[in-house]
Parts: sequence; structure tokens; C-alpha cells
Amino acid sequence: MTRVELGKKLEEILGSDQVYFQPGTNTKFNRYPAIVYQFEGFSDRYAGNKRYISYGRYTVTHIYRNVKESLKDVLMDSFPFITFEDELRADGLYNDVYTIFC
Repeated sequence: MTRVELGKKLEEILGSDQVYFQPGTNTKFNRYPAIVYQFEGFSDRYAGNKRYISYGRYTVTHIYRNVKESLKDVLMDSFPFITFEDELRADGLYNDVYTIFC
């Protein structure tokens, strides 16, 4: 899955276009829920002294105001290689952080 395909899938899951790839530090969000994702590098698998598969590794943060807007179950069921990393709360917002390999 390419980065663009991942972005489209995240928009589909969120049900809106409030999905941002690596926004700048000055980016202000005025509509929630939103998803922010960024490329973190590659995770490679080796066999016989050769790389045989490589996955892009992305950090995905779902930001929302109301606990009922959580997408934990939907996100966990939508990707074969995903881990839930952390849940943060700041400024009245929930931030669920995931790592997705694709």
C-alpha cells in the first residue's frame, strides 16, 4: 500500500477529509475528529542474507473530542499489521497513537 492509498483508506475510515500527512508544526486544526500520519521509515525482513520484504512504517494519530468518536476497533480491524501504541489526553482532546506497517 502506498502512502496515498493509506491516506485514502484513513479518510474512508474517518468519514471525512480531515486526514493530514506530516503537517507542519504551525498547522492548526479547527475541525475534529482528525487523523495525522507520518512516515517513520521502513521495517525490513531478511532471509538468506537478503532483504525479502520491506514495509513502510507510519505513526498514525487519531484526534477527537468525544470518547464515543474513538476508532480503535475500526482501525485495528482495518489493517493486518497495526499496533496500538498509546492514548494521550491534552487540551480536552483524545489522541490515540498507532503504528501501521504497509
